[in-house]
Amino acid sequence: MLKISDTAIQEFKNIIQELNQPEAGIRVYIRGEGCCSGPSVGLDLSREPESPFSTHLYSGLKVFIEDEAFDRIAHATIDYFPHAENPGFRLLWDKTAKPGGCGCG
Repeated sequence: MLKISDTAIQEFKNIIQELNQPEAGIRVYIRGEGCCSGPSVGLDLSREPESPFSTHLYSGLKVFIEDEAFDRIAHATIDYFPHAENPGFRLLWDKTAKPGGCGCG
């Protein structure tokens, strides 16, 4: 199952509060596919899940995960890095998880 760090959860909650959208959640979806780098994952703010998304709660944060993405990001963690020069959310992959394979040759 996708993990979200406490720091990322709090930052998402801060953003939702600053935008005054208490009903909103985070939408997680596949944006594209790299050859050997795996899926490119997108994050958006959304008021409600779309089809085909399922709703999950992480410490009170609503997270809408695209069905296609659910298994593909199961071994990943969303984290937030408050670095002064380059703050932002990062998707960290569990390097011990069995890779999905690569067709690059």
